[in-house]
Parts: sequence; structure tokens; C-alpha cells
Amino acid sequence: MTEEVTELVAQSEFPSGLFLEVDESINPILLIPVPNGQAFRQNVDDILTSLMDVNVVSIGIYGMGGVGKTTLARRVHDKLLKESTFSGHVYWVTVSHEFNISKLQSDIAELLNLNITCENDEGRRAAKLFREFQKMERFVLILDDVWKRIDAEKIGIPSKRDGCKLVITSRSEEVCRSMCCKKIIKVNTLSEQEASEQ
Repeated sequence: MTEEVTELVAQSEFPSGLFLEVDESINPILLIPVPNGQAFRQNVDDILTSLMDVNVVSIGIYGMGGVGKTTLARRVHDKLLKESTFSGHVYWVTVSHEFNISKLQSDIAELLNLNITCENDEGRRAAKLFREFQKMERFVLILDDVWKRIDAEKIGIPSKRDGCKLVITSRSEEVCRSMCCKKIIKVNTLSEQEASEQ
């Protein structure tokens, strides 16, 4: 009996540590439930319709943290990439709380395959971005997780030009208003019925 106990104790030891080998060739899939209720679908449709409206240049999506603003914007982004309306000129940048102009300019330039690393002056960087955007007939730029007002012109975004569409997500309706969003959509928590359907 003592031998059996000793053998079981030996089997329970992990001399190399407790971990599993991970096959690096497999791309992990993160399964996240995607809202698909009536309100979510209606918001997607409203945003897509607004993006086709020549009078709407910027759209704000706001609501408390965790209600699905980013998920909603991501759904719109993915749908736009499947359409030919914007000729594939649909860009996504996460801004976050630690926002600064140079970083945002660099992130956008990277998406546009534009090298502005040798340029230190924010005004010159903005001019280069502006010229690059001007080459496009139409484009959509989605700025996710915006915490405070961003001056699109200082960044280099030609926000007053036909064909330029700006979508922002923020926790604050005031941020959306300060950025002159023509269409503002509030994302609410799911209703009890929608939550039970998820």
C-alpha cells in the first residue's frame, strides 16, 4: 500500500512546472457572443444608412463601457469591407485613453502605408496624411475608444470633404457632440428579452 501511495504522489508532482504545450501553428479562436438582437441590427442599419447620406460626415456611437460600442462599430467595419461603396478604403484605429496626436497620426499612416516616421512636426505629418486621404474618392475612418475631443484637421483627416466619413465610439455623448457628429447613436444595455436570447 505504501508503494502505491508513493507512486501516486510521484505522479502528482510536476518537476517541469504545470503547463501545456501549445501548437504555435494553430491560430487560437476567441469565441465571443456577438449581439444580434433587434436593437443591435437596427443600429447597424442606421449607421450604414447614415454613411451613405451625403449630409452626414461624422457619426458618433456612445454608451457606457461594455455595452457593445466597439462590437457595433466592428460589425459596420466588416460589412463595409464586403461592399464596393468605399473601394476597400475602410480603416480602424483604436485611440484609447492615452491619446496623443503623434501616435494617432502614426497609426493612421501605417494603415495607409504612408511613411511619416522621419517627420517630427505634427503639422507636416498632418499635411502628408491629408494629401494621402485626398487621393481617395471615398473612405471611412473609424476611431474606436475616443475619450476626448480630437481635432480631425490637426490629425490630417479631411473631415469636411465629400466622401470622407468619420465614425467614432466613445463613452461620452459630449465627445460625440464636440466632434460635430451629425448622427449620434446611443448604445444601451440589452433588454431582458435580448439578453435571454444571447
